[in-house]
Amino acid sequence: MEWSKQIKITEIPKIKYVGYFWISDENKPQTIENIEEFNKYCDKNGMPTNPFILESNLYNKEEKISINIKHISGKYIVTQYNLKDLKKENFNDKTYLLNSHIGKKIQFKEVWIEEKEETCEQMEVMKKQAIVFVGLEN
Repeated sequence: MEWSKQIKITEIPKIKYVGYFWISDENKPQTIENIEEFNKYCDKNGMPTNPFILESNLYNKEEKISINIKHISGKYIVTQYNLKDLKKENFNDKTYLLNSHIGKKIQFKEVWIEEKEETCEQMEVMKKQAIVFVGLEN
């Protein structure tokens, strides 16, 4: 089951997202309620321009797709998480304050997957794989 993969920024599915993005010349992140808000910082090919996106987390509740974007050393690292096929017991819910100026909290799910563990005589144990963005809370 492929629930997590690296993609190019131009491969982000064109669906409705909620979330936030932080632009390089801003002192706080901006919340987003549709992809058009994100696209105004991209050229006609879908590549971000200057000012560039430092960080972004997007989530589509219907498809259970989460997108994480990080700008590191001049490159975008984009991870797409597909949570649809994972079971409820694979998650622990977490909530954090995004930025006190925005007044919203961000919601995450810790993703735990069973794997064989050498130090436990090859028994299956739950291991944390990722912390995935799943929305905003007022």
